[in-house]
Amino acid sequence: MDLPSLVAALQREQVEQRVQWQAAVQGLEGRLRELEGKLAASENAAGTGRQAVPAPLSIDDGSLVDSEDEHGESDESEGEVGTFGLLGPDPRLGENGRYSPVSGRDVTSKDLELTSTYTMRGSVWDCCLYSFLDCLGPGRSYVLLLLTIAAAATQIYFCHCIITNMIDDPVSGETLDALLYFRASIMHDVRYADMGQSRSMAAQVCAGDDGYQMQWAGRQVTIMDSVSKALKSGKRLVMFALFVWFLTIVGEFASIFQFVKAIAQLTKAKTRLVEAEARAVTICSISKNRFWAMFWLVAVPRFLIAAVLGYTGAKFLIATLDPSDILLNAIALAFVLDIDELIYNILAPQRCKSVLEQTEALPMPESRRLWWMNSTMLKISVITVLLLIAYFHGVEGVHARMSQAKDILCSGELDFVYTINPATGIVQAAKSEPDTGVLLREDDQLAVLELAKPSIARVDGWNVSWRAVNATKSDARLARVAIGLIDLTSHLTTYQATGKIEYKQLQDLHADTTVLSELSGLSKSTVGDAAEHEVCRDSPKSSWAEHRLLKVTAGHHENCTHVASWPYNWCGMMNKTSIRSLCPISCGCHDEWEPAAGFYASSSFGCSAACEKSLRASMEAQKTLGGRSLKCEDMSAAAFQKSKWLHQYLNQAFDALLSNVNTIMGFRTLLKKSGNQFGVPLNKTDDVFWGIVTQKLVEDTFRGQWRFAPGVPHPRGLTGCDFWTSWEVTVMLGVDLCLVGHFRSLRSHCPVACFCNKGMQECPLTCADTSSASTSSPAGGSARQPRPPWTREG
Repeated sequence: MDLPSLVAALQREQVEQRVQWQAAVQGLEGRLRELEGKLAASENAAGTGRQAVPAPLSIDDGSLVDSEDEHGESDESEGEVGTFGLLGPDPRLGENGRYSPVSGRDVTSKDLELTSTYTMRGSVWDCCLYSFLDCLGPGRSYVLLLLTIAAAATQIYFCHCIITNMIDDPVSGETLDALLYFRASIMHDVRYADMGQSRSMAAQVCAGDDGYQMQWAGRQVTIMDSVSKALKSGKRLVMFALFVWFLTIVGEFASIFQFVKAIAQLTKAKTRLVEAEARAVTICSISKNRFWAMFWLVAVPRFLIAAVLGYTGAKFLIATLDPSDILLNAIALAFVLDIDELIYNILAPQRCKSVLEQTEALPMPESRRLWWMNSTMLKISVITVLLLIAYFHGVEGVHARMSQAKDILCSGELDFVYTINPATGIVQAAKSEPDTGVLLREDDQLAVLELAKPSIARVDGWNVSWRAVNATKSDARLARVAIGLIDLTSHLTTYQATGKIEYKQLQDLHADTTVLSELSGLSKSTVGDAAEHEVCRDSPKSSWAEHRLLKVTAGHHENCTHVASWPYNWCGMMNKTSIRSLCPISCGCHDEWEPAAGFYASSSFGCSAACEKSLRASMEAQKTLGGRSLKCEDMSAAAFQKSKWLHQYLNQAFDALLSNVNTIMGFRTLLKKSGNQFGVPLNKTDDVFWGIVTQKLVEDTFRGQWRFAPGVPHPRGLTGCDFWTSWEVTVMLGVDLCLVGHFRSLRSHCPVACFCNKGMQECPLTCADTSSASTSSPAGGSARQPRPPWTREG
């Protein structure tokens, strides 16, 4: 006989001896009760009573019997059983009542292996071992069976919910496709940009802004926020949660194995439970039918549910992006695994709980063949393998796709916007403002805060800009507040009485629907539309005008007095629309001859439309008062060449033309395809092109060289006004300098070349009505050829 079989035989012999010892004790207790009964009878006669001790019970597979078997024979004669110090005094107590050392051998590892036990868990699964025994009865057994089915069904349902609804890949391939489409379309579309801050939606999404435009990117912002949090916490938190979860699952597997191993060694012909000392229940044996029922109906389903729940739980944790949700989900999974214990604690019959709680631990003899199934190294190995599988087949892929999602949305160039030209169908793009990390970058936002005056201050965790805090406490009036008719009447009344204009606070003004409608229209208008509402006078001294002028002139001017003076003619700069709008008189928007704004003296570039309308009145006033009156004749080529204003004018015109990349590329295309039609040989197209782009064409003019490029003269030999207003130059540049509306024209300097007629806008008042007469050149000039079929009517 091998050693494991010998050990099992010894353990069975110990159990049988213990049962015999318990039977002997029960016999002694029976005799003791007889003596106590006689004593109680005598005491009853004396008026006192004593309660009898209940007889111990033995529980068989199907019946409850006394300590004697069916033939009435006592088990006491089966042999001796050690008392383990339960009867008589404790051998460790000395004569003085103190403990004294007990002699004996040291405990070895073999002793501990021989005494390994399995303690019954408070679970409906373990409680099934007592089903349909007389200690429970059929009614409670059926209830226990229903509770076990309910526990299994609940755990299976949770697995189904997790599989169908909660383990979807948060950054699947389809999600990445959708993000790539979003990046290539909406994120840079100018329609979804923040035009107030000149920022693209891409810059706003990646900066975590939550502005109005973010309503079009709600899902993408959510994904970006979750991905950023997940990548910030890294893979460590997920792997830690998986480690704890796999530890729980392996513990469940070990508990199932120990349960099966414990009941397997007790397998005999019939199930027998014996009540031992202190009303403890000992399982002496289990029938083979009950063992296989426990194996197939309890152990196997419990193992499968734990395995499925372990897999779905791991997928669930891997698919969770938010770090806080990972911890909550791990706790929720542990709760699902413990549902059988929860149902047992709340719904199991009390008798079932009593039997289970009083059952002694089941001995588990160590088997040399199966020792590895319950070893610590096996558990560590299983957990390690599961973690490696989860990492390489789950965590690594999900985090790689999360990094890709972040790169799709926020890598590369963010600061540009685009639109599709409806005429050409070509994508046109422009640079937008980068994110500087400062919320309040523009003075217009500070002006709004000054009007709103919210109560804000720096608090712990929010270092708001001091400019924002100061703006809420300022009365500088950076905003220009429009007033309605009621408040205007009040202002005029006050002015008539005191000679001063009293500016009221915003809360003291009256709402006016007309003013609100004008403001709404202004928010959608162009520069030219807004210029229609401005008056033709320089802005009065006010905080809002001074603040704006200081900003656009880089701190040089706070009023309109010197904005057109040396060394900087601020009015003549293309991007200084605000100066021309605030200072139309100083910029010469009303000047009919040589305005300081030059080419930009037009409502399209900020000049008040009222100044353009008063231009003819100014000419009439000059003529009536005998002042300067423009003659209806072209400036000579020599005078043209020496004019500083015309030099500035043409440079401004070319700056405006060359500000559009499409216009520049159009020059090259036109010269390549049609240059020979206006006197540009094919081998000279590049010279003419670079002459336009570098503005050498303008510089040659003011050096007296009236040509398109070196070696390419005007095909008709024109000079002065005739050169710049010729149809060849007009076609080549794509702009007619004699037209009015979008810029200041050359009509005041070249009325004949521009075919000025009586009453035409920007033409001298002295021009006659020549609409029916044939065109002739100025005195001393040669007859000019007719122009192409377009017209230049005022």
